[in-house]
Amino acid sequence: MTDGDFNTPYCTGVISKDALSGSGAPADHINCNATNSNSFAQAKLLCTAMKKAGITVYTVGFDVANLAAARQVMTECATDPTTAYIADDGEELAQAFRDIALKMTSLYISK
Repeated sequence: MTDGDFNTPYCTGVISKDALSGSGAPADHINCNATNSNSFAQAKLLCTAMKKAGITVYTVGFDVANLAAARQVMTECATDPTTAYIADDGEELAQAFRDIALKMTSLYISK
């Protein structure tokens, strides 16, 4: 789930030194800049890798009605349109998680 403001880029899995304010304390940043573009691009790469590995990706964007880029990332990141949710208020957010929970109850682990 996200507010759609992808504002924390990473370098080797740690908050990069070129991250803007709001991305944790400076002591939490690593001494290298983001290695693979901005945080929107990093999110897309991560989603692509998860889907390629066979992972079903559910996305929930909260209060992103006016953020076209965030809505696009949520839609592209999800496995398919049925696993992408955009919630504008608390009731829609609760419904999104209910829907996801119902879908996940059909999952099982096998050897």
